Amino acid sequence: FPVTIAGEKKKAVAALPDDSTKVNLLWDISNYYFNRDNASGIQFGQQSLALAQQLSWLKGVGWAYFILGENYCFKSDLPMALDQHFNALKVFEELGNSELGAKGKVLDAIGRTYLRMNKFDKSLEYHLASLKLLIAVQDSMLIATSYGNIANIYIIQDQPIQAIDYYNKSLKIFEPMKDTKGISNTLLNIGNIYLTRKIYDSALIYSYKSLALFEAASMKESISINKGNIGQCYLEMYLQRPENKQYLSQAITYLNLS
Repeated sequence: FPVTIAGEKKKAVAALPDDSTKVNLLWDISNYYFNRDNASGIQFGQQSLALAQQLSWLKGVGWAYFILGENYCFKSDLPMALDQHFNALKVFEELGNSELGAKGKVLDAIGRTYLRMNKFDKSLEYHLASLKLLIAVQDSMLIATSYGNIANIYIIQDQPIQAIDYYNKSLKIFEPMKDTKGISNTLLNIGNIYLTRKIYDSALIYSYKSLALFEAASMKESISINKGNIGQCYLEMYLQRPENKQYLSQAITYLNLS
């Protein structure tokens, strides 16, 4: 929500009784600030946690730990982020099958945190565990995102075939949803794999598909990145076949547009 609404929500907190509605409102404010103002995000997350604990409301406690973990992760205090996320995981495990979706989100957050710590095997372990739960609760958007996260780890581990497999799984979910951002970014990632593997024809196919979506959505930064990739493809193709001057012309055109 915009800053003006954030201000209104902070005013509303003071007028509320100490109940679950107030816990949720404090959580909302912490969630707003986590990637904008860590100090405020942590402050409101701690208030949400304290009140949920006072009320003995376990679900509220679990989500408060989760948002604190997200705040600390964005702050790059990764050990503290893990502590908070594992606290959340313990709570949701106590709540059992009623909170499988919440547990899946926490496992995903732990996987993301381990990835930032360059602990790739641990990251993959938690992402795969998260995926199983997200599939069980049929959370399509998070399933698609999880496939992409797993693919990213396989790229880092230099396992391109597995990465493409998981990117394609995410595409199968994004496409029926008509999620332009999800589709275009996934196509771009697949194109990058083929570019790195020097399979330039395939790289161009995915890059052009991605570019068309980025242009339709007027995503300028992504358009520039994509055109740079296309230019790089044509340049590498020219270096392989210098007699084909058209490749050089295309390379210059797209690289100048990137």
